[in-house]
Order: sequence, then C-alpha cells, then structure tokens
Amino acid sequence: MRKIAAVLTSLTLFAACGGSSSDTGASPPSLALADVPQALAKSFCDASARCNQFYYPVAYAVTDCNSVLAAQFQDAIFNQLNTVIADGTTSYDPVAGKACVDAVETMPCGGFDNDLPDVCRSAFQGTVDVGGDCTVAQECKPSGSRCDTSSGTCPGKCAARASAGVDCTVDDDCQLGLTCAKLTSKCNKPPALGEACGGGVDEACASGLLCLGDDAAKQTPGSCVDQAAAVVGPEGAACTLKTGPLCQPGLSCVIPMVTADVSGACAKTETSGADCSVGFPTECPVGQYCPLTLAQSVAGMTAQCTDLPVENMPCAPDIALNVCGKDLVCDATKTCVSRRALGQTCTSDAVCISAHCSGGACVPASVCAK
Repeated sequence: MRKIAAVLTSLTLFAACGGSSSDTGASPPSLALADVPQALAKSFCDASARCNQFYYPVAYAVTDCNSVLAAQFQDAIFNQLNTVIADGTTSYDPVAGKACVDAVETMPCGGFDNDLPDVCRSAFQGTVDVGGDCTVAQECKPSGSRCDTSSGTCPGKCAARASAGVDCTVDDDCQLGLTCAKLTSKCNKPPALGEACGGGVDEACASGLLCLGDDAAKQTPGSCVDQAAAVVGPEGAACTLKTGPLCQPGLSCVIPMVTADVSGACAKTETSGADCSVGFPTECPVGQYCPLTLAQSVAGMTAQCTDLPVENMPCAPDIALNVCGKDLVCDATKTCVSRRALGQTCTSDAVCISAHCSGGACVPASVCAK
C-alpha cells in the first residue's frame, strides 16, 4: 500500500500550486484558489489509478479518492498556504498552477516518488533565503528547497534538500527523485525495474512497479516488476500473490486455502451473502468482506460475504484488507470511526483528515503551522 500513501504525501509537495484569490480570466487558463483542492485531487487520483493498478482498486473500494484527497489537502497544507501567502512569504502564478494540475494527471509514475513535474515548482516562488525562518517549504527559495524542522523548534529554517545517503524523516527532505527510505531513514532512489525489493531488507519499488517474490520472514528480497505486466490473469487462470501472475482488474485472486505461495484462481465478484474465501481484492461485492481469520483461511474454511462494519463497530480482521465500511477508518482500539478534523482527538495518522496526528490531536502537515 505504500504507493497509495505516497499519493497523499505528494499533496504537500504539490502545494506550490496553491494560492491566488481568484481566476484571472486571462488566456492561457488559470486556476482559482477555491478550485485547487478538488482539481488537484482529481489529477492525483487519475494518475494513481493508472500507476497503481493493483492497489488502487483496494485502497478506494469503499471510499472516493477525489473527496478523500481534496479534504486531506485542505487540512494538511492548503490552510497554511493561505496564511503564508497573506504574510507575503510566498507568491503564486495561477497560470502555472493550472498547468501543474494538468501535468500531474498525465505525469510519469515516477512523479509519486518525490519528483513532480517541473511546472509545479515554477508555479511557486518563495521569498525566504536558505537559513531564514519558515513554516512550510513553499516559503523557501530557491524553488525546491525545504523547510527543516528537525530541531523540533519553530519556526523551521529554509535548507537545501538532502542528497542520497543523508538522514531524512520524510520524502520532502530529499532531493527530487529520492525518497526517505523506511529501513534506513536516509534519502534513497527507489528500486527500479528488475532490482531487489522488500523482504525486510530492501525498500519498496518505484511507483508503477510491484515487488514480487520477497519473503519478510526469511529476510529474502523480491524483484520489482511492471504492474501492467503482472496484472494479466483472465477469469479461471491461476494466480499467485507471492510471485505472480496476478488477476486482471475487476477480478479477484481467490485463495481457497492459504499456503506459503498464496495461490488460487482469478474469479468474478460474488453476490451478497455468497460463500467466500480469502481473495485479493475480496471476491465479495463492494461494501462487503469475507469474515475469515488467517487461521481459518489456512484451514481452508469458507464464510459468507458480510457487510463491512459501520461506525463504532469493531474493525474486520486485517486479512480483509478493507476493514471498515464506507468512509470509515480503523483506529488504535480496532474500532471503525469517521476521520477527524483539525484539533479533534486522534490515536493515529490514519484517523485524521490531514493524515497527521500529534499529541493526541489532528494537526496540519507542518509541525510549525500557524
């Protein structure tokens, strides 16, 4: 699921394209401030659906990508952009902003790996020199700099982005095209096609690729493969989640009995209440899941497609992938809850609309947000 998460993280990088109180009405077209969150969300969702053919249908099976990302952008960064624009520490070109939104929709999948189209950076001009005070990266110059808050004190300081092998905490700390490695917390180029990945010893693949054949229990890496080349199995064909092939979009790889290679066959979605086994994505209709535990699936047991839990109900078992009903998330107590707005209580990042929980409350992406 890392690449879906990367879509959300990238929103803070794109924030350079926010700003302007109204559309200029001039040619070429521009983008009004009020239209930025929805336009940006649509572009990211369209690009993500194209680049993440395997995970996207699962991540957004019971929620709308456009509305989730638009709301997250608003809480995570957009409100803060309004503040720094009013303070005069950043300026915005609405024509370049519109061009950026259009470019994101058709960008190469590598754009999700901290490398958005160049026009997105040209849309933003900060006024704070390296070493000066900042609250968000969009205040800093030259364009593409970062706001370093690693000291834990606010405001942060404008700084150059880190090169490969340098310590980092988030992708935004690193030079364009590099991401902050989860295993080492250092800037790193994500593994490319054919390179080693996963297994608890290597990083997740670059966007648009899948890591197949890895085994975390044995600390054995897999290999990065093209998603389009892996998601090919027609109805009735054999599928193997461990090494591929996987099933065509719209089909489920149904695993009657979970074994080491996690193999099964590609099948269409079942009807409500039908018998079901473990499947990826689930073989149950939208809004339902197969209520099996891992132990039951290893034993080859079946269940019946059941409605996903509603608010305040216990979350479904993790093996279900989607563990709560429409627009709900699973909190730290394993209870399905609605996402929380800024200032509301939280137990994890997933609970917040902004995707940032700190000190038990939902906060913007910037720790120094005013």
